[in-house]
Amino acid sequence: MSDSTSSSTSRAGALPNRTSWRVAWSVWYALFMREAISRTMADRMAWFWMIFEPIAFIGVMVAVRSLVMGGGRHVAGADFIPWLVVGLLGFFLFRENMMRAIGAVDANKGLFAYRQVKPVDPVLVRAFLEGMLKSFIFLLFIAAGSLLKFDLVPAYPLGAILDWLSLWALGLGAGLTVSAAAAWCRRSDE
Repeated sequence: MSDSTSSSTSRAGALPNRTSWRVAWSVWYALFMREAISRTMADRMAWFWMIFEPIAFIGVMVAVRSLVMGGGRHVAGADFIPWLVVGLLGFFLFRENMMRAIGAVDANKGLFAYRQVKPVDPVLVRAFLEGMLKSFIFLLFIAAGSLLKFDLVPAYPLGAILDWLSLWALGLGAGLTVSAAAAWCRRSDE
């Protein structure tokens, strides 16, 4: 065996040394695929509920505003329905990032036997997956709104994308905080 090949492998038959970023990326990819399949394919109605929940919630809120409150079409100079869609989908993005992070550590506890998987990894991956799913659903709402003649396309798209990513990051930060607090509470109860 030459010196160049012996330096690239640590032992005979072992894989070449990988950087810590490559290991983290591999862990995140594997966790992402596991979470995506379980989130979207575990239940036959998963996609239906991901899309129907915001539609139902928006429908109830529009009905309440129309029937109970007299139904003005504008809120602070904006059309009510697009304003409500954007606000509620932003709320759902924050809520799902925060709430799904709470159970991420416990749901993946068995994977911590592998030294490459750290407790923060499932939280980060779940937040990323939720952000991707909510962004896709938001794009579906924009497309459906355009077909129904509601103006959901933002006047400043880059600013709207930055706002969406900031809300996503806020949900991730809250999720990390809440998952750490939940793990600490469980540990103190034991």
